[in-house]
Amino acid sequence: MKALVLGCALLLGACSNSALTVGLGQDSSYAMTHTFQSVLEQYKSGHTGTWYNPRTKTSGTVTVISTYYRNKRPCREFTATINGVYGTETRYGDACRYGAHNWRLIHF
Repeated sequence: MKALVLGCALLLGACSNSALTVGLGQDSSYAMTHTFQSVLEQYKSGHTGTWYNPRTKTSGTVTVISTYYRNKRPCREFTATINGVYGTETRYGDACRYGAHNWRLIHF
């Protein structure tokens, strides 16, 4: 049974979307969220950002697949993985920018 479940959103701060890091501790959750926001904001399509928590031995990646515009907002198609104690979870989704450096999932 896989212990890590990726939910439906990933954001910094207290927004209505908050579950991509379900199953991760606070440090790993922060690393995943920070990587997600940074990759979507800064990386070109085809590039991958990684995170690793040596204390828990959890890690993950976020890869940008493509960029497009929806309602005049930049949006990114991506894949995300979490490598945990019980295996690897991979998810695919779309996120759009709302405000400065704030990416919200629109499809997951």
